[in-house]
Amino acid sequence: YRQMAYFNFTKKFGSFLTFHITDFFTTQERPTGLNAVYGKNSVGFNPIFNLGKLTLNSSFYYQHGSIPGISGSQNVAAYIYSVNAWYKLRSVKFGVGHESYSGDANPADATSEAFRTFSCGAHLYFGNTDFHIPLLKRNKGLTDIHAKIKGDFNEKTKFYAAFHMISFQQMNNYLNDLSEEIEFKTVGNTADIVITRLISSTVNLKAGFSVMLPTEDFVNYQLGYGNISKFHGWGWL
Repeated sequence: YRQMAYFNFTKKFGSFLTFHITDFFTTQERPTGLNAVYGKNSVGFNPIFNLGKLTLNSSFYYQHGSIPGISGSQNVAAYIYSVNAWYKLRSVKFGVGHESYSGDANPADATSEAFRTFSCGAHLYFGNTDFHIPLLKRNKGLTDIHAKIKGDFNEKTKFYAAFHMISFQQMNNYLNDLSEEIEFKTVGNTADIVITRLISSTVNLKAGFSVMLPTEDFVNYQLGYGNISKFHGWGWL
């Protein structure tokens, strides 16, 4: 990006509602090195409802402007939305959520419907495996339906776990061994678990493990037809 600017407005309505309005503007130079500058603007809102034991958090952002296209420039008309709910039961919170990035059905036309992010999202969506970052660059969009839980084992030890079901927002395809076109959307499932332990007043220890279970269609699409779906996991401390 050549430059980025943003504006944020926050208004609280008692303890019941917190409302955010955010606007991002970015510009970029044409990859060929020509002195053409393209810009896109993302504007949206994020209401948060606090209903006692129940918290509802939603957001919607619309992106417009222009980007470098296959031939010349493309207009941008894209969106992202999310809906999340948390319910607190004693020291444990249970959550469900749904997020969706719009995707581009026809890359060759004059308008791109693929929402382009400014960063990886800091694991806010799609879990901790990070495999969604290169998938978003395919501009087919992504959706995530997930369940999660977090709480305290005791005063010093906390836990978090989540299960994600991830799909492309637009249809993708690949050729099988008979050169037949197979269409699919489902990417696979991911699961995360994180344990946090307070060692002292100044030291906090955090450990996590994540796993990705891709669908057979996604493996065929990503690696070529006939490859075997594998268990992908990683741990960190």
